[in-house]
Amino acid sequence: MGPFDPYPYGCPLGVLAPPSEMPQFVRDLCVRLRDVFDATIHVVKPRGGASYPVLSLYRPDHAVVPALVLFPAWEVDARDPSRRIGFGRMVTLLRRIAEAGDRGEEIDRREQTGDATPLLVPLAVTAAEMAAVEVDLRGRLPSGASLESIEGGGLRVLRLRGPDDRVRLVLHPGWRGNVEADEDLVSGTWVLSRLKARG
Repeated sequence: MGPFDPYPYGCPLGVLAPPSEMPQFVRDLCVRLRDVFDATIHVVKPRGGASYPVLSLYRPDHAVVPALVLFPAWEVDARDPSRRIGFGRMVTLLRRIAEAGDRGEEIDRREQTGDATPLLVPLAVTAAEMAAVEVDLRGRLPSGASLESIEGGGLRVLRLRGPDDRVRLVLHPGWRGNVEADEDLVSGTWVLSRLKARG
């Protein structure tokens, strides 16, 4: 990124998941991206919430600042708006981590075996926010990785491919509307059915 990087501590992405689901998600994601990004983990222990991992993904050619940092959407195992880990809270935490000079715990990619199935990644964003997510991702992928945008059913879905052109991740908005409402949650089954129909 250039001198006007809007994310000097890494671009934060919320995953539509509570803390209890994050460890498995982190493992699954690292397996799919083992030859795309280097990865480190911080474990966050919020006051009154559950501990959860924060995954930092580094481009191999730029390992000082993470390209992307993934968080759970909430710091408790419930969709509680008051415990939502929103963009501002993510950025504040990333700034504190950077100021402490704490890169996190390294993840050894050699111990991971690849998985041929793409990982479905519901992001903690609304359908209207996916265009901005696409812009952020395109500017932060390492060489050899690519992003494909698919429109359908009023939603934008992104497929991230690795150096071998295999789809590694399928990213989609967590909410269909323009607000974070439970009745507007996007089903992963629906996303997969739309992709299958496209071939």
